Amino acid sequence: MELLTQILQALSTWCLIDTWMVVMAALVAMACAIPGSFLVLRRQSLLADGVSHAALPGVVVAFLLSGLLPAGSGWSVVILLAGAAVSGILASILIEQLQRLRTIHADTALGIVFTTLFAVGLLLLRTLADRIHLDPACIVFGNLEVAVVETFAGTSLPIGVVVALVTLVLNLTCLWLFYKELLISTFDTVFAESIGIAASRVQLLLAVLVAVTIVGAFQTVGSLLVLGMLVIPPATARLLTYHFPSMILLSMGIGLFSAVMGHVLAISLVGPLLASIGVDGIEAVSTSGMMVLVASGCLLLALLLSPEYGALSRLGQQMRTQMRIAEEDLLAVLYRLEEAGRQVSTKDLASLVAESTGQPAWRIWAASRQLIRRGAMSYEDQHYVLTEIGRQGGRQIVRAHRLWETFLAQRLGLRPEQWHDNASRAEHYISSELRHELSNDLMRPDQDPQGRQIPPES
Repeated sequence: MELLTQILQALSTWCLIDTWMVVMAALVAMACAIPGSFLVLRRQSLLADGVSHAALPGVVVAFLLSGLLPAGSGWSVVILLAGAAVSGILASILIEQLQRLRTIHADTALGIVFTTLFAVGLLLLRTLADRIHLDPACIVFGNLEVAVVETFAGTSLPIGVVVALVTLVLNLTCLWLFYKELLISTFDTVFAESIGIAASRVQLLLAVLVAVTIVGAFQTVGSLLVLGMLVIPPATARLLTYHFPSMILLSMGIGLFSAVMGHVLAISLVGPLLASIGVDGIEAVSTSGMMVLVASGCLLLALLLSPEYGALSRLGQQMRTQMRIAEEDLLAVLYRLEEAGRQVSTKDLASLVAESTGQPAWRIWAASRQLIRRGAMSYEDQHYVLTEIGRQGGRQIVRAHRLWETFLAQRLGLRPEQWHDNASRAEHYISSELRHELSNDLMRPDQDPQGRQIPPES
């Protein structure tokens, strides 16, 4: 209760600067989601890391030129983004030229170009240190708290917000204008080239967008953490949908959520939480770092709960499959007992099913409860009896088993000791259509290789 009180007290100090910080962080996160979605699908996520290094020379030169302009001039924003674009274009051209040598692989070319340009940027930064006001720590780690203080051209808008907004609008505009080219070249470059789309130019455009986006996010989350915003929200969205437009929208939504919750948690939760365990003196932490942590939390939830790829979803699907197989094994054993004119007690039946199929006793018991609930069998005089529904299910499993044994014997020529185990596994995945095809291929046999009657389909 005391912790909640401290959190609410921290939130009560919310001011205009906090609002601008959230707006700026949200704009940057949504801008990152657009090129990031293409990077994730292209499996080029590390391209963002390389571009963040290659953009440094352009950023240094842009800061040098912007220093010649009046303070607060709106042109400084344009020069900064143009410097990043030029660096991205230069890096892409150099990579393409190196790849044409054929003796240098693509990943090697990336490493050569990006590290060389980064070294040039560091050299320029050191040489021009007295002429530009560029903090390397700000570039690497960002400084969202300070970025909202400096305003744009005599207005009340923070320059960082303007840069982030321009970046987002630029990315949205390019997405609207070149959506078809970006999408097709992302999934199939050969097809793209065959219909007249220059895949190399599309790659160049993507590199430019990544460079501009990274530079636009320098002051917000820094060049290191911006990689997280470029990759983590799109990777999370990819786990949740196959539809590409939905993936982009989800990525932007996750980025927006990460920005808002990241700042809220940074100023309200961490300080009181640390104080509760005896660590005093820390009232808040970096918003940019918390943004990436929130995005990582969303990714973790998607890994657990995604309908298609989530660990819990897969576990649930696996358990449902195991239960279905246990039910079919139980129906098949009861059907074979009926064929032989035998009845066994429930206890002996559980042992028989466990011995013949390897199913654990608890799953056999759960399967029997489920089959009774669905009306596939009933409990009479200390033993189970198949209903017509259950008899039909057992007949189909036994028919699939014996048809597959026949196929293994006649078509594949396997030895008799190899028939049963293979058929026991395959019988649970043979559909009615496949049973029909097997029967026709085997000339509609009446008996399996062991002389047992193959039940009719119905």
